[in-house]
Amino acid sequence: FLTQQGHLGRVEGGRAALLVPPPLPSLEALDLVVDRAGRAWCRAADGRVWRTDGRSGWHGVVDAPGGQGALHAVALDESGEVWSAWGRRLLRLSGDGRGPEVALADENVALAPRAGGGLWVGLVRGVARVVDGRLDQLSIRPELEEKVHAIAPVSGDVLWLATASGLSRIDRQADGSSRRSS
Repeated sequence: FLTQQGHLGRVEGGRAALLVPPPLPSLEALDLVVDRAGRAWCRAADGRVWRTDGRSGWHGVVDAPGGQGALHAVALDESGEVWSAWGRRLLRLSGDGRGPEVALADENVALAPRAGGGLWVGLVRGVARVVDGRLDQLSIRPELEEKVHAIAPVSGDVLWLATASGLSRIDRQADGSSRRSS
């Protein structure tokens, strides 16, 4: 677990144990993901990303972006790789540095793991999948008129999307297009 102040801990046998204290006294932690190597990744409200192995302290991986757009999301893909949406870029965070980038058409996107690898990306008016380092937007009918705030994949052919006006179910059709029902 991760507290809002940035304390990393775990619960075993009904008892909570602190593993790592916050990296900064005034941290506001927003997200926690754990990659396939067992490393914990924290996204902070100031746009920084921190990483720890759960034994040593937090290590800064991405600094506050300043004028380059805000870091909006951190997510794991199905293979356990950590990704972040930073401004109009999707970054794969790997090792001690950053992996390849994927250009995004929108800022402040939603991310979710995609069956078969990669990610789903919720856009201002649509959904895309990351395929081989590029963004492939779905053809959805009827079209989405609002920003996607959250994505919940059910299978490779079914997604649930949350927008300001409610939920939509996206079903892949035999012709490769997608049908939306509210």
